[in-house]
Amino acid sequence: LCGFALAYARLLARGTWGARAAVAALVLASLVPPASLIHAFSDEQRQAVKARLGMGVRPPRPPASGPSDPGAYPALLEWVRASTPPAALFLTDDFAFRVRTRRSITGSDKDGAFLFLAGSRPFTDWYRLSRELEVCRAARGRGCWFELGRRFQVDYAVVDPALAEAGAPPDFQKVWERGGWSVWRRL
Repeated sequence: LCGFALAYARLLARGTWGARAAVAALVLASLVPPASLIHAFSDEQRQAVKARLGMGVRPPRPPASGPSDPGAYPALLEWVRASTPPAALFLTDDFAFRVRTRRSITGSDKDGAFLFLAGSRPFTDWYRLSRELEVCRAARGRGCWFELGRRFQVDYAVVDPALAEAGAPPDFQKVWERGGWSVWRRL
């Protein structure tokens, strides 16, 4: 951010019309939200660029198995809003779930955007959790999904169709199910 201020100051110090035009172009370019520029490209293109830059590339989510029920996810959101306390903590990495239900979740990709303001330690912890969630998803939830729920002391765990092999642990009780989606309450 300091670089922008220095660039503006250096350009304005020149006092030429070209420099002023460059400042105006920078101001206009800064009005474009970075997310709209980044998401103008497909996920595959973004992952390819990350790989070429040597950054970690997240593994693809495994496909959901079994029949799909397009009404299951909206029904899940409605059930959560109507049947769970607003202060409940959910194990899910679906950012839309948090927005649509107004319930707290354990973490999603979007959380890292503001976490850097708290310093490097919380950001590093968030990054590790993010990678754990990806590895668990790649394993279809087998042996790890509910373990994460225990570790983070969630009230509920959301199991989506891509986590079909998460199992049925004795310390969680299934309280809702439809179309491959289920909600489990921690006992």
